[in-house]
Amino acid sequence: MASKEQSVVAECALQLRTLGDLMYWKYVLLEFLARTLQAYNEDPAGGT
Repeated sequence: MASKEQSVVAECALQLRTLGDLMYWKYVLLEFLARTLQAYNEDPAGGT
């Protein structure tokens, strides 16, 4: 593989990794919000 081709492949891999990380953190945030909302709906009085 030529040097330019290798750099293009490496750049693509980095972009895919960044996209994957972003999707992962969005999923983590969504799961946190869902658990928080579920806990709130189970006890709307706020624990009292």
